[in-house]
Amino acid sequence: MYFGAGRKEMAVLYVDEYGCKVRFSGGLVVVESHDGRELASVRLQELEYVVIMENASITSAAATALLRGSVPVAFLSHGGEYLGKLEPPVGKNVLLRR
Repeated sequence: MYFGAGRKEMAVLYVDEYGCKVRFSGGLVVVESHDGRELASVRLQELEYVVIMENASITSAAATALLRGSVPVAFLSHGGEYLGKLEPPVGKNVLLRR
């Protein structure tokens, strides 16, 4: 698991360790190991994107918080193949501006 630098000093969270779980608690996105040890935590406002390998999981509370915070979550296979993503809805005025 590691953080990557994004634009505007926002973080990209990569979760690729076997059995890790991404959860949400007290405004923080928390990554836990398979035995429940906290490996990392980051404020929701500091995240730009989350990438989760298929050997890790995310709770529904974390997915909901990330979507509400406009942070997309991508899922990749063990080999790095793109499987899909959860993405917040586009604001209704964005389409009018185009």
